[in-house]
Amino acid sequence: MGTDIIPYDPYHPHLGYTLAVSILAWVCVVVYCQLALKRQAWLRTLLYAVAIGLPIFGELTAYVIDRLRPAPDTPIGYLLTHIHANVIQRIPIDSFLSPTMIAIAIGAIVLLTTISLVRFLYGTRQLNRGLRGAIPLEQTEYADAVAMLSQTVDAPAAELPPILLCDVAAPMAFTTGIFRPRVYVTPALFELLTADEMIAVLCHEWAHVQRRDTLWNWLIRLLRDVVWFLPGSHLAWQSMVASQDEACDALAVQMTHQPLALARALVKVAGAKIDTAMPPLVAASPFALTGATPRERVAQMIRLHEEDGRPSRIATIGAFVLMSFLSVLAVLPALLGS
Repeated sequence: MGTDIIPYDPYHPHLGYTLAVSILAWVCVVVYCQLALKRQAWLRTLLYAVAIGLPIFGELTAYVIDRLRPAPDTPIGYLLTHIHANVIQRIPIDSFLSPTMIAIAIGAIVLLTTISLVRFLYGTRQLNRGLRGAIPLEQTEYADAVAMLSQTVDAPAAELPPILLCDVAAPMAFTTGIFRPRVYVTPALFELLTADEMIAVLCHEWAHVQRRDTLWNWLIRLLRDVVWFLPGSHLAWQSMVASQDEACDALAVQMTHQPLALARALVKVAGAKIDTAMPPLVAASPFALTGATPRERVAQMIRLHEEDGRPSRIATIGAFVLMSFLSVLAVLPALLGS
C-alpha cells in the first residue's frame, strides 16, 4: 500500500448512472420475459417488480455501502479510493448535490411517499364504505358455492379466506385487505356464470390470497409512485399486474383442473355490459374488468388445456441470474469506491 492516501468522497447519488441502469433493466426484463418466460407468470411478476424497485434499491444500498466501507488507509480502502480517483471520476455518473438540493430531494421523496399512502388509504376507505353491507356467502342463497369449492379443490394449500357477497350491480370478484385479505363477489356474477366457471373465479381470487398479492401490490405501488418520473416504472407496473393475474389463473387451474371454465369466465366478465358506477379498486385485485381484452390470459388457459409439460428450468435459472446481475449493476459504482 502506497503513502498517497486518498479520502473517500462523501455519499452522493449517481443519478445519470441510476437512470441508465433503470432503462437497461426495463429493456432486459421485457425482452427476457417475452422470450423465455411465457409459461412462468410468477417469475415475470417478480422480474417486473425488480425493474420498478431497482433505482431505490441501488441508491439505498449505495448509502449503506458508503457507511460500511473500510477506511482508506486499509488495503481494500486504498484500492477502492484509487479505483474511484483513476477510473470512476472520469465517467460522468456522479451527481454532487448541494445541501439545499439534498434537502429538496429528500423532501420530494417524503412528499411522494405521503401522497401514495394517502391515495391508497383514501381508496381503501371509499371501497370499505361501499362494502359495509357485505354478507358472508354462507349466509346467502349462494351458500352452496362454498361447499362446492371445498369439494372441487384438490389438497388446498391454504385456508379458505372469507368470501362475502356485496351489493354491486356489476359482475365482479375481487380481493382486498393487506393483512386480512377477503374475497368479494356480486350477485350479478353468479347470474352470469355457470357453477364450474364460478368455482374457477373463486379459486383465482383464492390464489391472490395465497400469494399475498394485496400486500405485494401495495409495496410495489409505493416504489412506483416514488420513481414516477421513470416511464419504465409505470409500464413495468402494468406488466406486473397482468403477469400476476396470469400466475393466479395458473394456480386456480392447479386447484380445479378446469382451464377452459376459467377461460369462459374471463370472456363473459370482460364482455359484460354494465350501466352502474364501479366501486374504486385502488386497494383491490379484481378478477377481470368489463371492457378489458384478456387475450393473453385466455391463450394461457388454452395452452394449459392442450399442453402437458413443466416450465424450463434453464429459463428459471436465467431469470434469477438476470435479477442478480441487475442488482449488482445497480450498486457497482458504490462497490468500486464511488
